[in-house]
Amino acid sequence: MINVCITGHRPNKLYGYNMNNPKYDCLRKVIYNVIEKLYYKYNKRITLINGGALGVDQIFARESIKLKDRYNSDIDSIIKLILVKPCMNQDVKWDNNSKREYIDICNNMDDIICISKEYTNTCMQKRNIYMVDNSDIVIVVLNNSNNNNNDNNNKSGTSNCYNYAKNKKDKDIILIDPVSFNVTIIKKDEKKERYISINFYCYK
Repeated sequence: MINVCITGHRPNKLYGYNMNNPKYDCLRKVIYNVIEKLYYKYNKRITLINGGALGVDQIFARESIKLKDRYNSDIDSIIKLILVKPCMNQDVKWDNNSKREYIDICNNMDDIICISKEYTNTCMQKRNIYMVDNSDIVIVVLNNSNNNNNDNNNKSGTSNCYNYAKNKKDKDIILIDPVSFNVTIIKKDEKKERYISINFYCYK
């Protein structure tokens, strides 16, 4: 059983809050292709872990549900879906549509883990650390197209989670660029990082 989690930007750092934007369709297809390939690579036994946040987390959650629904009838298939909440009231400030989507995602999870009862300044970071520590592969949707050393970018939760995963000795990372939709696999092989670039074509 392979454990896979994701970290990535919220809508304001992607293509905005209109989830019908065609670029979101491209991102959905790339994420689905990645997790489906991992599903087959690891003998149809996979745990998919998301953090429940708006944007990439929920896209990943939806594509994970789609994968499980598609292969649910396969007797050899084991797909487990886990949501890791940073706090109990994660959706308290969201609009009604976002809350309904969140509730529906929660209802489709096999397990829900909550890091903190109440919101704290560190609960998001602790959620990310928990997900990385309990995963073999970390998918990162990160926009590095402007400048890898940009101060604001380096302070983002996604960048911090990415850097935390890179510093772990036993994690492979799949890096998705939300601008070009290129996918780079960072393999931790014999104490060296081995970069493999692949393309998942996005058909409109």
